[in-house]
Amino acid sequence: MNTPTVNSRKSGWFLPYVITGAFICFMSYIIFFVTQAMRSEVNLVSKDYYQQELDYQKHIEVMNRTAAQNQAVTVAAPAGTNQVILNMAVEANEKITGTINFFRPSDGSQDFQVPLKLNESQNQVLNTEKLSKGLWRVKVNYNRGNQHYYNETQITLQ
Repeated sequence: MNTPTVNSRKSGWFLPYVITGAFICFMSYIIFFVTQAMRSEVNLVSKDYYQQELDYQKHIEVMNRTAAQNQAVTVAAPAGTNQVILNMAVEANEKITGTINFFRPSDGSQDFQVPLKLNESQNQVLNTEKLSKGLWRVKVNYNRGNQHYYNETQITLQ
């Protein structure tokens, strides 16, 4: 007679090993990324963020004061002149002090600052021969009387 042979191994005997292996791989993956996250430096918050927030609030107040007082500051870069002309609508006897910051968004190493020195016609002319062509932000911080004002203008040098 023919007796059927009994297979001692059941089909699917490897399934617990696959599940255990997948679990071990998943845990290794999680442990790896947790350790990488713990080792990385996070430079999103400065140590004096509260003071910076207060300073920024003061800056917003200065910008609002400038807008409310209608302080006319014009900055122009006429094409082909290699000059930036800053004009302020103030009276000739008024004392204005401040700085003009030239900010280059594409290259911070080109940023520079000059003092605000208006001539008799309340203009200041700056030579731009040595400046790179392209977009610049001109930030004018000035004091008029006892008040501080701020103006920011974008210009394109050609």
